[in-house]
Amino acid sequence: MQQPGTNVVFEEQMERIKLVTGKRTQVELADFLGIRQSSVSDAKRRGKIPSGWLVVLMRIKNANPEWVLTGNGACFLERMPETAGAYETGEVFAERMTEQEA
Repeated sequence: MQQPGTNVVFEEQMERIKLVTGKRTQVELADFLGIRQSSVSDAKRRGKIPSGWLVVLMRIKNANPEWVLTGNGACFLERMPETAGAYETGEVFAERMTEQEA
């Protein structure tokens, strides 16, 4: 049985994953993660991000697992040159991505 609020937390986590990967659909995300689309659906049904996804995101995108799960801390584990040696936060990353799209 799913706890109240689990879907909200999961959806927030998924939005952060989509932000980091640039993938918008379950099919695109599954392809990026090297899994079946049904695995993304299963995770959504359970309301839980599998730890394997966090490993892939960390290895390929240098995404901070803590940030993916909670929104706290730096978005990336790697130092970003455009932030003068500081860690880039999720807000800075989102702003930079928005500027690049414009």
